[in-house]
Amino acid sequence: MQKSKMPRVEWAFFCERAERDEGNFLNITKLLHTIQAIANPDIGINFDFVFGLDGEPLSKHRLELKVVRPSGHFKVLGPLEIQFNASGFFDGNVEMKGMPIAETGDYRMEFRFDGESTPSHVATLRVLPAHLDVSR
Repeated sequence: MQKSKMPRVEWAFFCERAERDEGNFLNITKLLHTIQAIANPDIGINFDFVFGLDGEPLSKHRLELKVVRPSGHFKVLGPLEIQFNASGFFDGNVEMKGMPIAETGDYRMEFRFDGESTPSHVATLRVLPAHLDVSR
C-alpha cells in the first residue's frame, strides 16, 4: 500500500465567525490577527479558526490542532479525521466557543498530520491586554 503525500496548509485564519451556506461554501466574517482581551482563565471568548488544505484527492488523514499559549502551555484539539474531496481540497472550521484567554501574547495554532512530531504549519493570534473602565 502506497502512503499518500502529507497534506499542505494553503491558508489558515482566526476569525470572528465562520459558517457554511446552502451550497456548503465557507463564509468568513472579520479576520482576526490581533485582539484585545482581559487575561482571565475564568472568562472565555468566542471566535472561529478556519483553514484550507491541499492534498491527494480522496485521501484520508488524521489532523490534530495544538493551541499553544504564550507561556508554552497547550491544549490539543482532535484528532479530527479528514478526507479530501475529488479535487484534493479540504476546508475546515473549528468553533472556539468560550476559549479562556489566560494570558496575553501570541497564541499559536499548530497543525500536525498523521501523528507527525513537528508542526507542518503555524497560525498566530496576538492577544493584547484590555482594560476595564470602572470609573463610571
